[in-house]
Amino acid sequence: MRLLYISICMSALMISFTYSASLTSVLAVSKLPFNSLKQFAQAGTYGLIAVDDSEEYDLLKFSEDPVLQQMSKLLIPKALLPWSYVEGFHQICEEQVAFYAHYATSMRYPEREMPCEMHSIKTGYVQLSGIITPRGSEFTHAINYYLQRFKQNGILQRLENIYIVVEYTPEPVLLSANLRGVAPILIILISGVIVASLIFTVEWIFYYFRYIRYKSRQTPFTL
Repeated sequence: MRLLYISICMSALMISFTYSASLTSVLAVSKLPFNSLKQFAQAGTYGLIAVDDSEEYDLLKFSEDPVLQQMSKLLIPKALLPWSYVEGFHQICEEQVAFYAHYATSMRYPEREMPCEMHSIKTGYVQLSGIITPRGSEFTHAINYYLQRFKQNGILQRLENIYIVVEYTPEPVLLSANLRGVAPILIILISGVIVASLIFTVEWIFYYFRYIRYKSRQTPFTL
């Protein structure tokens, strides 16, 4: 009996601790309604903005990727799109929209200068820009020549340090506890209760038959 009572008390205590920790984590950690571009496009709960006539805007409008095509349908009217990245950051703080911008662009603005708290999701796309010339163009050799000179003189590295490389300390990823995360603990507790119940049942049966056997051996006597 004592083993069963202890198991039940410990199980109730651990379940209470687990529930309290799960509730605290859910309240403390802010969760986005989506974790990928596909989920964002399927949800359709947010509008989408990009800097007008920018690389990101053209990518959304003319991409052949199914996810980006679905996202382009969420773009707000062109007249309401921001004309700069700073304006875009302010717009997402005032409206229920998401801002599609290059990662390096967002890193130019320190978090302390943002008008409100923001969250980002990884797109999984690598955005590259290039100079397109006709095949056999007379400018190809000149462009390659000056690019190599810029690389040797350190100008490309200087531009990279100014516009791309930014000291950035990633924020720790906080995940809220869920039922799947605490399932092993609950399984152990439930298994302990089941084992304790089986032991209690065996002890009770053993005690019952022992008591019956003891009573049957007693000989009645009278005064």
